[in-house]
Amino acid sequence: MEYLFILGPSGSGKTNLAKNLQKFNSKYKWLTQTTTRPTRLNEKEGREYYFLSEEDYAFLDSHEDLICQVKKEFAPYSYGTPICDLDETKINIIVACIEGFLDSLTKVKEADTISVLFINNVKPEIERDARSFHDEEKYNKIVLEKVQDIYQGTFKLIEISHENLKKIRNNKRLLLEFMGEKWKK
Repeated sequence: MEYLFILGPSGSGKTNLAKNLQKFNSKYKWLTQTTTRPTRLNEKEGREYYFLSEEDYAFLDSHEDLICQVKKEFAPYSYGTPICDLDETKINIIVACIEGFLDSLTKVKEADTISVLFINNVKPEIERDARSFHDEEKYNKIVLEKVQDIYQGTFKLIEISHENLKKIRNNKRLLLEFMGEKWKK
């Protein structure tokens, strides 16, 4: 199985990037997450998330049907990526936070290919609550560097600044060129 995890602070454009990669190249498949949080304005069931009750989420969790779970970082709400959506013929894109990414590492197989696209130097497009985006980015970077040390040779980390991402993410040619250049190295 092949995975592309897109990580970065909240509001950095991770989901938009994942959707565009899927739209621009059929080898990518963005996996829609589940969540127990209420629907936000302009969100639609199945488009941004699958909105589940606590009971339905607990059922998936108890049957180990989620590959990328987040239970603490955004408590009291939980997030997870359904295993049934994985596609062995594509690069499975999972938009994740650090907790979800670390959970995934406990569930992927040794033979799986793991790549991470980390968005740094973020100036959030969407302000949410009073999060310290600088601290969130620093924390994410420290954890990713540690994971890279542990998974030497089997883990690929590519970084892109938020400003550069904003320039290429909606341009099919530039986005696919970036992905092709970085993943060949």
